[in-house]
Amino acid sequence: MRSELRRHYLLFVLPVPIHSFSQDCWDLLGIHWEHSQSFFSMIQAGRENFGHPFFMKTFSAASWEIWKQRNNFIFQVSSPWFLGWKSGFIQTVELQTLRMPPDLKSLVNLWLSSL
Repeated sequence: MRSELRRHYLLFVLPVPIHSFSQDCWDLLGIHWEHSQSFFSMIQAGRENFGHPFFMKTFSAASWEIWKQRNNFIFQVSSPWFLGWKSGFIQTVELQTLRMPPDLKSLVNLWLSSL
């Protein structure tokens, strides 16, 4: 239970200036979190509502880029930058597509172009 709370805190309960930033990131991706649920229930609900077969790749890349923005905020006293996050997210997902089957790769690229 303690590690679940830690995961929830690190990805969703961020310092105030970053919280609205991370919400904007998830909103862009069409992922909406129900914060009253447990961490794993939130992930499962997010997967079900996302509507694409590449939820975990999206979740992982988005979380990683939010984490990097959070670290910049804490350690470099740098304000979160949405366009920097979006650019990093797209680059990370594009790198992931190199290992995808062609049909999934084209679906992901089509989705990325709509962002």
